[in-house]
Amino acid sequence: MPSLKKRFPVLFLGEWEAVTLLVRECCMLRVVNELSDKPQWWHKVKDDTIAAKWKLEALTIDWSSYIENAHFTPSMADACISELRKKAEVYEQTGLMPVYDYCTAVIKSDSILTPEFARSIQDAVKPLENVPSDCKDWHPNSDDQVLDLVHPSLWPLVYGSSKVLHDRTIGIDDALDHCGMGTTIRQPTKAEATLSPTTSWTNTSKNKALSREFQWLPCDVDLDRITGKAKISSYINNLHPVEKAHLYPIIEQLIEKSLPAWDLIYNWEDKFAIQRLVTSNVQKPMCPCPDICGRRRACRAQARPLAVGEAPRNRKDPERNARDKAWFRETHGPVLPDADPEAKDYVKFAASDIKSSGFFGGKDRCQVIVKLANIHLTPENPAYKGGSWHTEGLLNEHIVSTALYYYECENITDCTLNFRTCANREDLDDFGGRRNAQRPTEHTVLPATNKPGRRSKMRTFI
Repeated sequence: MPSLKKRFPVLFLGEWEAVTLLVRECCMLRVVNELSDKPQWWHKVKDDTIAAKWKLEALTIDWSSYIENAHFTPSMADACISELRKKAEVYEQTGLMPVYDYCTAVIKSDSILTPEFARSIQDAVKPLENVPSDCKDWHPNSDDQVLDLVHPSLWPLVYGSSKVLHDRTIGIDDALDHCGMGTTIRQPTKAEATLSPTTSWTNTSKNKALSREFQWLPCDVDLDRITGKAKISSYINNLHPVEKAHLYPIIEQLIEKSLPAWDLIYNWEDKFAIQRLVTSNVQKPMCPCPDICGRRRACRAQARPLAVGEAPRNRKDPERNARDKAWFRETHGPVLPDADPEAKDYVKFAASDIKSSGFFGGKDRCQVIVKLANIHLTPENPAYKGGSWHTEGLLNEHIVSTALYYYECENITDCTLNFRTCANREDLDDFGGRRNAQRPTEHTVLPATNKPGRRSKMRTFI
């Protein structure tokens, strides 16, 4: 197992955590994302009349239905427009738009892949779709709605069974010639597959980070350090190198178009991380009713004086709990930092930071795991409930970033992607006073949601 300095962290083992954001910043991130989903947003945001309309829309959203205790200020609205105008300059030159960006980011684009490319991939996958019914690989538990065209779980590397060659590199042209050759790879021991979490609360993840059974197989991709061109140099698992050879250059193009966004995310934490509203700038106000809160020796919602005729407290009464919280918000609200209307330090990257070659510090190779899938809706089965939130792969695969491309979407309602990250909220338990005191502000892990419903939408994330 490489040391943490030589690999990306394992998030569910507590090896890396993002800063916990204020609710206000989460709301700003949502506004920037949704406004940048509007058609021609990069032009419209420069129009003062349209920008004023968008600011009004942001101010009139029912924010409490999005996140508890959320609200939106005029300065936050101004900051979102200022940030969008800065990002519009980058988008017009590069086609890339970072959203939900702070310690890490999601990169989206409507323009880096053309309609012609979408048609080429639609045509190229037809031989994978048009197969006999008994040959269709419906994804497990998908109610015959998710059809896997290329999936790494079919015939992966199986420890103790698969054979490997240690003395040579196998390319695409000679992949079939080496079938069955090599020595059987051994199964990792339990000790080798066990990782000790760095925090006590992650003990439930023990033994789950590394599989002793199998591993998805990537394809090798050669990177030209000068031109930025990508060339698939090995077999894509479950995509026949002869019969499906026409798909290789198309997937190659998709990988090549993903590289600038992958590289931006690769460097994000070190170079471009931001925090719009700093948690430490939250101020706890003086208690406005010490005589009331003193009876409970702490400022908390349950200190609310009961109204005349109000029945004694019952912890299971949701209406009373709501009144308690409302009273506490009104009387003990923290002094929260407001946004900079000019968004002065909210965008640290420029178009020149998005590379066209020399990716990942000038590396000449990367590895990519390829998936292709379709979602089939019919009059008899018209609604897809979506998949469960999950991370891709285990530590065996070393997946550090993912690119999603929706090459055809027809006759469907809006759909979303949900993004999550580990955050250091537990480090804030003593923030603003004693541990048993009511926290002066509500913090939240980013409830990031993206809308990729339109055709040819691309998403890249880490």
